[in-house]
Amino acid sequence: MDVVTNHKDNMRSAVYSSETVLNPTNVNSLRFGKVNFFAVDGKVDAQPLYLANVSIPGVGTRNVLYVVTEHGSAYAFDADSGAQLWKVSTIGVGESPSDDASCSAAITPEIGITATPVIDRTRGPHGALYLVAMSKSPPPSPGA
Repeated sequence: MDVVTNHKDNMRSAVYSSETVLNPTNVNSLRFGKVNFFAVDGKVDAQPLYLANVSIPGVGTRNVLYVVTEHGSAYAFDADSGAQLWKVSTIGVGESPSDDASCSAAITPEIGITATPVIDRTRGPHGALYLVAMSKSPPPSPGA
């Protein structure tokens, strides 16, 4: 089942009313847990998103996990093998992720992409991933 936004649907309910596989007998410490680790370049505060059966040119059809980081990067991973399919940076030339701007929240030491993105599979030929990123420009040169 696709997860295209925070808490799965536009109501942000996080309710999977059609779930038929997971139940109290198979979700336990003996039979359920972490199955992979995906290396990324920064802290992950946003909820990862998932699309089933994504057609990727030159690769084929894959189940894809999308992850964004506070370092300003967006990743696509093959959800089954763990292989990185692509990585895109939202940081422009000469920019860097924002510092924590004395934020009292736990978003530290840098702020890049904090909120969960949204995916629209119907937008364009390959769909679209929408996200909000923060970065900072270097200070101006003296005399500029």
